[in-house]
Amino acid sequence: MSDLVQQPWFGWAVLVVVGLPVLTIVLTEVEGRLVRRRSSMARPVRLLRAFILPVGALLVLLTQVPNSVVSNESGIVKITATVLGLTVLVFVLSGLNTALFLNASAASWRGRMPSIFIDIVRIIIIGVGLAVLLSVVWGADVGGLFAALGVTSIVLGLILQNALGSIVGGLLLLFEQPFKLGDWIEYSKTRGRIVGVNWRAVHIEVDNGIMIVPNSSLAEGAFTNLSRPTTQWTETVELTFTENDPPRDVIDLCNEVARGLPRLAPGHEPSTVRTGSGKYATSIPLTTFADSGEATAELLTRLWYAARRANLALNGADIWQGESTADVEVLLARAATRLRLEADQVAELAPRMDLERWAPGEVLQRVGQVPTAMRWISEGTVALRVPAPLGGELGVLNLGPGDLLGQTALTRTGTPWTLTAVSEVTVLVLPYDVLTDLVRADNRLARELGVEIDQRKAAVDAAQVQTDEPAMRRSTSGAAARA
Repeated sequence: MSDLVQQPWFGWAVLVVVGLPVLTIVLTEVEGRLVRRRSSMARPVRLLRAFILPVGALLVLLTQVPNSVVSNESGIVKITATVLGLTVLVFVLSGLNTALFLNASAASWRGRMPSIFIDIVRIIIIGVGLAVLLSVVWGADVGGLFAALGVTSIVLGLILQNALGSIVGGLLLLFEQPFKLGDWIEYSKTRGRIVGVNWRAVHIEVDNGIMIVPNSSLAEGAFTNLSRPTTQWTETVELTFTENDPPRDVIDLCNEVARGLPRLAPGHEPSTVRTGSGKYATSIPLTTFADSGEATAELLTRLWYAARRANLALNGADIWQGESTADVEVLLARAATRLRLEADQVAELAPRMDLERWAPGEVLQRVGQVPTAMRWISEGTVALRVPAPLGGELGVLNLGPGDLLGQTALTRTGTPWTLTAVSEVTVLVLPYDVLTDLVRADNRLARELGVEIDQRKAAVDAAQVQTDEPAMRRSTSGAAARA
């Protein structure tokens, strides 16, 4: 018995007999949990359990068998070692791909890395692994093999120089890094966003689909990276009004609408110039070219509403005010109870009023602005917001159909809140002179307007108190922690 224990292979045999089942059970449990969680790491663990452990155990036993039975230089040992090496190589590739790239978010550097770089790393790992296997297991002259491959590569390069040109061009482009995934470029008078880079070509998403551009064409030609301007990107929108529209009014309106765009670059102002008879161009400073499409669409949408409110004919369209005379009387009849009107007053006052439509996101009234008219909401939702103590805006309440806006027009005072359209809003406009006539006719309307103003100010104060309390608690806790 003591002679058996003293054999050099005995310890290895015990390790295989005991360790292999234990590790198999542990890895089986780990794999089961990963599968239940739908984790991508289940595949590398399965590879480790089902292939690497058994083949590794077999190789250990074969190398510990006396040379008189199985020589370490025999074919069965070398084949087993080769299978183990290839399996480990596959495990390393699978593990790296799963850990680094498979679950990477599109915004991370791993998600933005071009696939061609990943392929190069894989080829390097495979080449190094095969070289180690050939040298260690089979005793091959790796240096001579690489020399032969070098000569062969030169011959193949001369034969396939056109096909390899795109690959080399892609590598040079990526090493220079003139663009990255997600950048917008302009090539051959076509603008698009880069969505993929591989060995042969760059994939550019354009309006009509995906444009495939060979790497060699990009490397030899000229293109513009619109996502990397020297300063901000300026988008110019061509607009058309009628010749009868006063140019100064058109320019002021376009600048005012563009100034309210959410994608306007901070600290910059839009500008509008007259380029011809009824032709105008509005320049919008943006942070990046990627915002140009949405900014243009938002400008045209808001300008459609604003031009009709200002009685300006965008693209020669009919003016909203001229179409709304009959609708004013209909809405005024609906608002008669709220405004304390008699039936005979509706037809009398309708010609003195107007209808307005506002696009989502437009500001109906700003902080401190003195309204020139009171408005009655017919359709849509308006958000009442105030400046937040830590920046931004604080939502207080939403106003809907039947609610009034701009009650302080009666007292000629501003308000501490902003009124912003949440959806498309249609309002009935009561100019100052109409509002004063209504108040003189019925004093109860003035009292009701005063009560509404006080209620909204109370709601603003309550919202600000609720916001200040958490900030105060954070400040107190921070001071206590520093103490």
